[in-house]
Amino acid sequence: MIELKSVSGSLGTGTVKDVSFRLPNGKTYGVFSPCYADAVCLLALMSGARTPTSGTILAGGFDLHREAKQARRGIGYLGADLLPDNELTPLEYLMSVADARELNYDKTIRHAHELLELADLADKKERLIVNLSHGEKRILCLLQTLLGNPEILILTSPLSGLLAKDAQKMRELISYFGDTYTIFLCTPSTRDLKEMCDEILVLQDGTLKTVTSANDEALTTEFSAAPAEASAPPEADTSQSNRTKALLKLLMQKSSDYEVLDTDEKEGEN
Repeated sequence: MIELKSVSGSLGTGTVKDVSFRLPNGKTYGVFSPCYADAVCLLALMSGARTPTSGTILAGGFDLHREAKQARRGIGYLGADLLPDNELTPLEYLMSVADARELNYDKTIRHAHELLELADLADKKERLIVNLSHGEKRILCLLQTLLGNPEILILTSPLSGLLAKDAQKMRELISYFGDTYTIFLCTPSTRDLKEMCDEILVLQDGTLKTVTSANDEALTTEFSAAPAEASAPPEADTSQSNRTKALLKLLMQKSSDYEVLDTDEKEGEN
């Protein structure tokens, strides 16, 4: 389980303000925000790639920053811009990641072969990565998140820049891994969030407003026209901003299987 207590931080133009929640394992969670950079920021903080300016993040009961080594063993992270070393083969890349994480060689080499087979990359495991397509490189980076069998996968813009065939393969792999792992991901497309996720965390101005079902018609209908994937959605006009505010108000009225810590509980646990 991952838990945030009064977490604030920033990354580029994205901000997170006083976010607190507990979420149960075994689901795929999407992060939606009218400002996509805020969603990217939240996942960077949750992964440990970015240090919060305040607050606490617990992963598997370990403090992500005070007990970083133990906590990060339970997290696999796919950054938005992560690409593998072109001078390695896919198998060498996975094993180099495993070595950096101090994983058992014999167990990991078997696991790496299994992952490459699952992703239809087994026949390319001895080729230099420079010869792979961009989509295959990103899929390879997805595979590295699973080394060591972490409990939680955090995936930032997993479909960004992928051709249709590779994007579909990425969706299939995420869906498959969702049966075993707890996944958090962000993408500008609410259509993709609906297809890949069970629950959606809704942010506004960097604060968590609610968590709702991915099948919530209020969310998916309002934003169904969003682009399939982009680095960040364009700034909305005034009418869109008003619709967004109305939508968020509606979503906040809905119940969901999560817990937002109230002020007394946060103070008592710190």
